[in-house]
Amino acid sequence: TAYEISTRDWSSDVCSSDLDHKKNIILYNPTKGWKVTRNLIATYPELNFVPVRGLNQVQLSERLYGAKIYMDFGHHPGRDRMPREAAMHGCALITGILGSAGNDIDLPISKTYKLDSAAPDFIKNFGELVTDMMQNFPLHYGNFASYRKWVQNESIIFRQQIFDYFINSNDVNSVSASVLLLTYNQESLVEGALVALLEQDIDQLEIIVSDDNSVDNTWGVIQRVVANYLGPKKIITNRNLTNIGIVANYNHADRKSTR
Repeated sequence: TAYEISTRDWSSDVCSSDLDHKKNIILYNPTKGWKVTRNLIATYPELNFVPVRGLNQVQLSERLYGAKIYMDFGHHPGRDRMPREAAMHGCALITGILGSAGNDIDLPISKTYKLDSAAPDFIKNFGELVTDMMQNFPLHYGNFASYRKWVQNESIIFRQQIFDYFINSNDVNSVSASVLLLTYNQESLVEGALVALLEQDIDQLEIIVSDDNSVDNTWGVIQRVVANYLGPKKIITNRNLTNIGIVANYNHADRKSTR
C-alpha cells in the first residue's frame, strides 16, 4: 500500500479577520481551464481578472493576500494545492466540477461555489455570484471557515489515518507499506516531515522521497537527513531532472514503491 503526504504546513490562517486589505480582484491560473476563463474575461471586462504565474512564493502569497476571489475551472487531479493556498490567504473560491473538484472529499466547500461550466446559464450564474461575493465579501469569507479549518487539520488527520491503520494490525511490525513524500521548494518543511516518518514505530516502512527539481535547498536537506539516518526503514530518494508537476511526480514516485 502506498500513501502520499504533502509537506505544506498550515498551522494558522495567513489572513486575519480584518479584511480591509482585500481588493476586488479575481485570481486565476492561466494554465488551467483557460477556455472557460478566457470566455469569462471577455464577457465581464469590468471585472479585474489577474493571472497567477511567474511568481515566487513570497510574490504569490502577497497576491493571494490582496485578492478576494481565486477561481479554477480546470481539471483537479486530486487535492489541488492552489485552492488551499488561496483559502488560507483569505480568498473565497469559485471552482468547476471537473475531476476531484466535483466531490466533497477532496474539495469540501459549498456547492454554491462549484459551478458547472457546461451548464447553459453558467456565464450568468458566474456573474451574479461574483457580484455578490465582491459586495458582501465578509459573509462569503465566513462561508469558507470550515474549509480553512479542514486545510489546517489535513496533515494531522492524514497522519492519524496512517497510525490507525498500523495500530489496527495484530502485529504492527508485520505491516508493510510505502509512504510517498513529494517535495518542491519546501526547504523549511521537508526535514520535519521526513524526520516524523523516520520516527514512526514501523520497521517495515518504505519511504519514497521525490523532489520535483526544487530550486532552493530542499534536495540538500533531504540528502543530509537520509545520510544521518541509521535505522531499519528503507528510504528511496529521487530528484527529477526537470520540474514535471505534482501529478507526474506522484506517478513517478509511486512506480518506485516495492511494497
